[in-house]
Amino acid sequence: MKEKDQDYAPQDCNTVPSDIERVVVTAYEKYSAELFAYAKSIIHGEDGALDAVQESFLRYFVELSYGRRVEKIQRPDVDRAAGHIHTARGFG
Repeated sequence: MKEKDQDYAPQDCNTVPSDIERVVVTAYEKYSAELFAYAKSIIHGEDGALDAVQESFLRYFVELSYGRRVEKIQRPDVDRAAGHIHTARGFG
């Protein structure tokens, strides 16, 4: 390992979940099944629906990380993510 890389060794990483991570995990546990069912009705495929839900929660995490207030993930968030997935897979 190069000397400068030693500053970034994995054992030095903080593995304690942040408050934001806890909020997102709690929201995922509470809303993901409902949002997945909704996404499946839009995309008509489990893989795409799962991708849409995961993208929605990732965006939720990013927004909270930037300090933006987000009440919860809602269907419009999944709609937007589903549209991106649909387009990326050549259907749009």
